[in-house]
Amino acid sequence: MNAAPANDVVTDLLVAGGGVAGVAAALAAARRGCRVTLVEREEVLGGTATLGMLGTICGLYPNGGPEPGELLNGGICAEIVAALSGRSAGSVPCKVGKVFVLPYDPRHLQELLTELCSREPTLTLGTGTLLTGAECTGGRVGKVTVRHRGEELTLHPRAVVDATGDGELAALAGAEFDLSPPGERQLAGLTVLLDHVGADDALGIRVPFVVARGIDAGILPELYRYTTFTRGMNPGEGALKVSLPAATGSTPDEVLSLATKLVGFLSRELAALATATIRFAPTRIFDREGRRVAGDYRLTADDILAGRKFSDGVVRGAWPMELWGPLRGASYRYPPDNDYYEIPLRCLKARDFTNLFTAGRCISVSHEALGSTRVIGCCIPLGEQAGLAAARLCSEA
Repeated sequence: MNAAPANDVVTDLLVAGGGVAGVAAALAAARRGCRVTLVEREEVLGGTATLGMLGTICGLYPNGGPEPGELLNGGICAEIVAALSGRSAGSVPCKVGKVFVLPYDPRHLQELLTELCSREPTLTLGTGTLLTGAECTGGRVGKVTVRHRGEELTLHPRAVVDATGDGELAALAGAEFDLSPPGERQLAGLTVLLDHVGADDALGIRVPFVVARGIDAGILPELYRYTTFTRGMNPGEGALKVSLPAATGSTPDEVLSLATKLVGFLSRELAALATATIRFAPTRIFDREGRRVAGDYRLTADDILAGRKFSDGVVRGAWPMELWGPLRGASYRYPPDNDYYEIPLRCLKARDFTNLFTAGRCISVSHEALGSTRVIGCCIPLGEQAGLAAARLCSEA
C-alpha cells in the first residue's frame, strides 16, 4: 500500500471512493502517466463488491443466449475477470434465469485490487480517509479537504472522479443531483456468508418459502421478507441475501443481531442448515441507491429497453433493470436479447462542471435505469472511462 498524501498536495487526479469503479478510474489514469490520489473511507478496497460480500459479478455478458458470449466491456474489466478466474477454479460464468453471472471470492477481489494499485508508481492510496469539504470556482473543483486517520489534509486536483457510490464529493462541491424519496428508494442489501451447509439442491427455493412462513406466523419480522439463498463456490458454503430498508441495522452489533436471528430460525426449520454457522456478516447495510449526480445526459429506462447506442457511448450494458422496491421486492425489465445499450460519456460528466466526473452508482441515470447500471460489471468500465476522460483533461491543462 502506498503512503497517505502529505498535508498539502497538488495532484493531477483525485479519485474519491475505492470500490471497483474508483480503483478502475485510478488505474486508468495512472497508467497514462497521471499523478493520482485515491482516497477511501474504509481500510480496504472494493467497497460493496468486497465488504458487502456479493459473491457474483453481474452485467458482464449479453442476455438471452445459451452461452455467455464475449464480455461486453474489455480493458480493466477483462483484466479483473481473467485474474479472478485464475485465482479460483469456481470463478466461471453460470446462468441464472436468462442472465449470466460470474461467481468470485470477495477475498480474492480485495487482494487483486490492492495489488493492482500497488503496481502503479504514480498512484497514491489513502485508505481510512473521510471527505470533509470541497471548494468550487467557475465550475471547477479546485480544493478538496479530507481527514486521514485524524489528520486534516488539503488536496488540489486538476480533475476529480467521484466514485463514492452516493455522490458524496459532488454534493460537497455543490453539484446538482437526483435522490428518490425514502419510500421509493431501492431496498439495501445484507449478505451473510455461511459455512457447514448441508446437501440440499432445493435450498434456493426452500429458504424464501420458510422465511415467508415464519413471517406470516409472527416468528420473524417483516423486514426478512425478501431473503434468498445461493450456494458458494466451495462445498459447505452458502450465502443468505436479505433486501431491507437502508435505515435498518445502523451499528455493527445490530447488523450481526439481524444475521444471527435469521440463521438461528433457518437452522431450526431446515435440516440442511441445522449445523450452519456464520462465517462473515458485514458491519453495515449496503445501499443499492443514493444520489445520482446530474450530468450532461441522463440515461433513462427507454434507453435501456431500446438498446440505444450513442455517438459518445463508452460503456456497454445488458443487465436488466433490477429494482428492489420496498412494497413488492424485485422486478426485472430487460434490454433486447443478444444486444446491449450504451452509456454515453455525458452521463459521467457532472453538469456545469469542467473537471468533475462520476463513476459507478452515482452517474447520471434515472431511478429505473440505475437498476441496471449499478452492477459490478458496469461499474468497473464506468470507472475506467471516467479515469480516461480525467486523464485527457489533465494532459490538456
